[in-house]
Amino acid sequence: MRNKLKKINHHTKDPFVKCLINLIPDYLPKSFVENFKDYLTKSQTLFPKNPRSIISSGGLNFCDYAKIWIASNKIKGTPLSILQHGGGYLSSKISLIPFNEYRLCDQFLSWGWKVAESHPFRKKITPFYITKTHQINRKNNCKKILLITTNIPKSSFLLAHFNYFDIYHYMATQIKFINHLNTRRTKHLKLRLYKYDFGWKIKDYYKTHFPQIDIENSSTISLNKSLKTTKLVIIDHNSTSLLETLSKNIPTLLFWDKTMNQRISKDAQPFFKLLEDVQVLHTCPKSAALFVNDLNDNIEDWWQNPLRQKAIKEFCNKFAKKSNNLSSDIINKLINN
Repeated sequence: MRNKLKKINHHTKDPFVKCLINLIPDYLPKSFVENFKDYLTKSQTLFPKNPRSIISSGGLNFCDYAKIWIASNKIKGTPLSILQHGGGYLSSKISLIPFNEYRLCDQFLSWGWKVAESHPFRKKITPFYITKTHQINRKNNCKKILLITTNIPKSSFLLAHFNYFDIYHYMATQIKFINHLNTRRTKHLKLRLYKYDFGWKIKDYYKTHFPQIDIENSSTISLNKSLKTTKLVIIDHNSTSLLETLSKNIPTLLFWDKTMNQRISKDAQPFFKLLEDVQVLHTCPKSAALFVNDLNDNIEDWWQNPLRQKAIKEFCNKFAKKSNNLSSDIINKLINN
């Protein structure tokens, strides 16, 4: 089949399109070409054979068996509802994942936000609730400061905002932040690295700069477990993590350099500005570190400030709205639609 695809005649003078057409046959996953029948057969043993409807969160993005099963049922007319599965929706200027999900589903349930009347998929998108609702009972007298980081593959595999920044610049920003923390803070600092290294050897990079730094393994320690012993969460990127911690009302400080603001969508900028106005978001690693240094030991007092809580609540109502009974709300939404 790959050879047949290479022989398809195309009538275009655009050099980029020509290049793309020539490359696509070589880079199509085997699960969609040579091994498709095996994947289709296997998917029918993993999932129900004749579902009345399908509700999925990350199935269209992370599991080829799920993708093929969903596609085979969509062809039969089975309705598909998709629950938002992470951060970046509406807030990222560039992201292909949401567009693909909106296009394929019959109903998309967001974590609270809605789109403009002019949006091409407005009728499919319904404001709903954040689905990462595990309650965190944090221990008293926690001292840990958890710095949650991210990572990107060496080669782009989709169109998203995180493909457009320099990983070395990103790590240099983190180094600058840590360098400006005082010893009172660094002795309680724990660095949570992304679960995939992608060949960057990031752990070695940080150990070279900070031999004594405590590094948390996100592959073996869940975020919820880590949060139980955390006094302050620090996040340096626009992701799912900030929506989780803010919606759980865990003291959180965000920082990134001003170039990251250029990747925030126009719709989301006013809401991130709310966080910046109450010093939850900082756009300079040095000023963020100095701010952490100046916080007194009772971080909860700072966090519970009424103006700050008001801004956080307004942000969460837009991007991470909480439900009082999520299971019931999901069932009711599916039944009514």
